[in-house]
Amino acid sequence: MSPSNSQNVFEQIPSVEKLVEHSELKPWDAKILRPYRVRLAQILVDKIRLEIKGSGQCPDEKVILSRLNDSYNDLLNARLRKVINATGIVLHTNLGRAPLGASWWAEAKEVLEGYCDLEFDLSTGERGSRTSRLENLLRVLTDAPACLVVNNNAAALVLILQSLAKGKEAIVSRGELVQIGGGFRIPDIMESSGVGLKEVGTTNITSLKDYEKAISQNTAVLLKVHQSNFVIQGHSEDVSIRALSEVAKRHQIPLVLDLGSGSVDGSVSRSVAELSVKKALDEGADLVCFSGDKLLGGAQSGFVVGSTDRIKQLKESPLYRALRVGKMEIFFLERALSSYLTEGSTPT
Repeated sequence: MSPSNSQNVFEQIPSVEKLVEHSELKPWDAKILRPYRVRLAQILVDKIRLEIKGSGQCPDEKVILSRLNDSYNDLLNARLRKVINATGIVLHTNLGRAPLGASWWAEAKEVLEGYCDLEFDLSTGERGSRTSRLENLLRVLTDAPACLVVNNNAAALVLILQSLAKGKEAIVSRGELVQIGGGFRIPDIMESSGVGLKEVGTTNITSLKDYEKAISQNTAVLLKVHQSNFVIQGHSEDVSIRALSEVAKRHQIPLVLDLGSGSVDGSVSRSVAELSVKKALDEGADLVCFSGDKLLGGAQSGFVVGSTDRIKQLKESPLYRALRVGKMEIFFLERALSSYLTEGSTPT
């Protein structure tokens, strides 16, 4: 295509003003403010210019108007919608994970639509901690000495690694280098946290000797990752939390367990097959991190429970504030945890 023909094709693109003011798109005048309609038209025109460079052809004006109409519609309707989960997967990560209890919503409207005591202690009239109520509930439910909450379990693991092992290394079994939702992998999380990965064992067999041989002066954490969504069957060997805890204590290295889905106490029937947070602590894990929006049944979040000194280290990290949860998550997590005290599980 010659330069003159190319120029002629670009001249066929309707002006932004003409598109925004076109009679076919007038109904949108009352739905989206003009500056944002102009911006969408500019974005579309830029796309069409790129298309012309590739194909040498300009779409018909009617097609362009239809595309702009679709852009308006997509923007205005870009919001969560209710769906029916017919997948057979109860806690589907792509469909919102744990459904929030129906009985909580009326109270949520009353508490959240105005002001609330998010960081205000009504008993003293002074500033309070936004997560103190959650932490107290979780300590009671898990017998944990201390705990904290952040915005998801991957964030919890990053906080742990950055606070305890940045610039050093963490030892992980090759059979536990898992990939979690959205394509994130344990090695990637470790790398982004500034922590070196030292793999031990093989995919199917890791022994206690593998860990003991790998420990060096640069080792800051022993990391164990719970295989919550897959199993290795046949000729395989794993190291128990209790056995690994003895090695960690002997070398004065913290043992961290990423429990993933996070059954709080293992007392409810749906969680019988899952290792519970309480059992993991009882068996010697120094810190356990897990999700609040899977088996626990609350809003998206991540919890860390365990050693008082270690939790204190995590809370002193500047990253902790960046990962904190908001009032909506706190409200639903408080209700979810409270329900275990009276019902043994979260309501549906």
